[in-house]
Amino acid sequence: MTNNFLGIIGRKALTYFDHLARIRRLAAETLYWAIVAPFKKKGAKSHNTVYQMVRIGVESVPIVCLIAFRDLRENVKYMPAHKSAPSQETQTKEGLRFLGNPGHG
Repeated sequence: MTNNFLGIIGRKALTYFDHLARIRRLAAETLYWAIVAPFKKKGAKSHNTVYQMVRIGVESVPIVCLIAFRDLRENVKYMPAHKSAPSQETQTKEGLRFLGNPGHG
């Protein structure tokens, strides 16, 4: 029982420290490529960066359209097509009833 408990704690600690090491490495590489590499002429080439940005943008259009049309369809589904907008008189009455006589109605 104790052995199993210590094993679980040890595995969790090792996993935690592994994640910390990966985060540190990611931060170090990000700082290197953002600050040091451009001065050593090792940074990303501008034409490659622009090409990648265009490629990502163009390839995202289909999924953006699918999401937009899905949301549009869901919103239209919940719109009451048979009801018309309430008249000005009804809105005024409800507003006066709510503001003037909140206890009645």
